[in-house]
Amino acid sequence: MVTQNRRRRNRLFAACRPLLAGLLLSLAFISDRAVAQAEDYTGAIQRCTELLPEFDANPADVRHEVRAATAELPVAVRVSWRRSDATAGADPEGWIVCYFLPRSETGGAWQIDGMDTQKYGRMKRYDVQQLYKLHWMNKYDLPNVAEGAREPLTPLAQALYLLQQSLNVLTLGCLYALLAVAFTVVHNVTRIVNLAFGDLYMIGAFVTYVSYVLVAVGGGSFSLPMVALALLVTIVTCALASWATYRFAFGKMRRGPTTVPMVASIGLAIIFREIVRLSQGAKTRWMPPTKGTVWQLTEGLGYDVYLRKGHLIVGLVTALVAAAMWWAGRHTTFGRGYRAAAQDPGMAALLGIDVNRTVGFAFLVAGGMTGVAGIFAALQYQIVDFYMGYVIGFKALAAALLGGIGSLEGAFLGGILIAAVEIFGGMAFGDEWREISVFAIMALVLIFRPAGLFGTLRNTAADERV
Repeated sequence: MVTQNRRRRNRLFAACRPLLAGLLLSLAFISDRAVAQAEDYTGAIQRCTELLPEFDANPADVRHEVRAATAELPVAVRVSWRRSDATAGADPEGWIVCYFLPRSETGGAWQIDGMDTQKYGRMKRYDVQQLYKLHWMNKYDLPNVAEGAREPLTPLAQALYLLQQSLNVLTLGCLYALLAVAFTVVHNVTRIVNLAFGDLYMIGAFVTYVSYVLVAVGGGSFSLPMVALALLVTIVTCALASWATYRFAFGKMRRGPTTVPMVASIGLAIIFREIVRLSQGAKTRWMPPTKGTVWQLTEGLGYDVYLRKGHLIVGLVTALVAAAMWWAGRHTTFGRGYRAAAQDPGMAALLGIDVNRTVGFAFLVAGGMTGVAGIFAALQYQIVDFYMGYVIGFKALAAALLGGIGSLEGAFLGGILIAAVEIFGGMAFGDEWREISVFAIMALVLIFRPAGLFGTLRNTAADERV
């Protein structure tokens, strides 16, 4: 009987062995999976926590909570702590919540898309970028200034602050002017508004960033010769890309209604943007500021005024571009042919001018302008991402419309004026009104003075163009 029971137990154990093995493997898989998932969010926690000093210099009892991604909601990390700056009766608990882009869109990196904060409220991606820049400056460059340590600005300090903002206006205005010239150069001879120039400018900024990375990986420094070489590569890249859009797209649409190439330009802008996003990821790229590139103009007068070498270089290059465009338009064969094609393309063709070649060269020049603007934006502001050209392109278009879409002089002046509206409008009404100020000006110009300040070109009918 004992032997028979033992045989039954052995048979039962043998039958259950695969089930037990499967159960053990499942438990091991679930355990490993849980550990992997816990480890997967370590980078997100670190990414969110590194911004904590910008909300509280001495946080205590820091805690983290992670919300996994769902079909509708992104990954979120909540960081809470006991506040060191809490006053009597105030909430002693501080908190921030970071929302992350899907890692499939960022090449596996944790990229903060927005934040909810107790101190500043809702922060968008641009606000987070500026917060990271402030974090970098506080960590490496500038001493922390205690709240309440600043004294009220004197009239002299206010004047110096206005001077600093004026320098910023000139720099930003030069970038807008270069892009506005690109819009104007093409529109003069085609009556096409190429909305892809903003994203071509973004490509120029990314080419600059890639050049910087290659130099850094090679152990070199991004000195002036390297910057000049990067400028040449960027100009050539953007110029060829612009010419290719004419050769394979816009050149076949010039004889049609102007709405057709404008819609096509929107498609090209999306193509440029998605190529960069898929190849470089949606993560914002940073170029660390180079030491020794800032001159301090005033000190100890209530407000310190700084002049970056980038301010000076952008201004000088823009002035040289303006002078070169003026000289080429009056003293070169291309310039004379360009002006003739802009005034009357049909008559220009009858007089022996190769209008198609002239238009193609105009696209080449316009692309080069976007490349110049892109490299200076990357060097001046040290922030590069795939979405940076979207709004900038429309602001440059507003500058071209304000100055007069047919006038190169108006494009340069319009760029400065739009930058002044943006920066001084932000000073007067708050930064959240900067974009509204710019596009309100564009709307007013379109309503009350469609030709702009200097615009004189006639909108030639489609059947009159060659």
